[in-house]
Amino acid sequence: VNGCVVCPYHGWEFGGDGECKNIPFIGYGTKVPPRAKVDSYPVQEKYGIVFAFLGDAPEDKRPPLLNIEEYGQPGWRANSVLVLDVDYYYERSIENGLDPMHNEFVHPAQGSPNMNPDLQKKPLAVENIPWGSKFLVRFENKDEHQGTKGLHAPQTLVSEVTAGSGHVGPNQMITWIRFSETNMFHQYFFEAPVDDSRTRIFFVNMRTFLLDPLHDERIGKVNLVVAQED
Repeated sequence: VNGCVVCPYHGWEFGGDGECKNIPFIGYGTKVPPRAKVDSYPVQEKYGIVFAFLGDAPEDKRPPLLNIEEYGQPGWRANSVLVLDVDYYYERSIENGLDPMHNEFVHPAQGSPNMNPDLQKKPLAVENIPWGSKFLVRFENKDEHQGTKGLHAPQTLVSEVTAGSGHVGPNQMITWIRFSETNMFHQYFFEAPVDDSRTRIFFVNMRTFLLDPLHDERIGKVNLVVAQED
């Protein structure tokens, strides 16, 4: 009410700085005792999400809010923010997103190429980035096509798929999936621990194809299917 959070028990009104502005019992506009205050935390609204820093570290010591560079840029479409409530601690979710080896066993609907033995033996190159790390894996997708009207021998078309994950701070994660120059997913997860067995995930999905908003619901449902597989 009027920029204040109002307690529903006695109507005390608190500003964003945590200080009480009005106590109805002593009269609106009456000076409020200085001890009438609550803790307040810095917040920022971005991507349709309200972020709060609940610690006490100074600003220059806090993990930064992950920057989605392509958000609002031409050629990219942001799905409506998906909110997932899951029954596990957020560290398990981050661990899952950063694990490259589960994909072919858990997510058949994604159509990811099977991991060939040579790729399995190749060490994964992990790159350190400010406040986190990332990796990218390149796959070769081979597709057999018959020649025109069966007159020519089958042709093998090879395309390259790049996929990988990264994290910034303890609870912000990115997944990159690049099928071609014009067909890409960038997926961002902001994970808020509720307690030691529950997490609320805010999921921002960026894409370079099917840019019409009419496709948002269908793509959102696919995202939820994949999340349920995890």
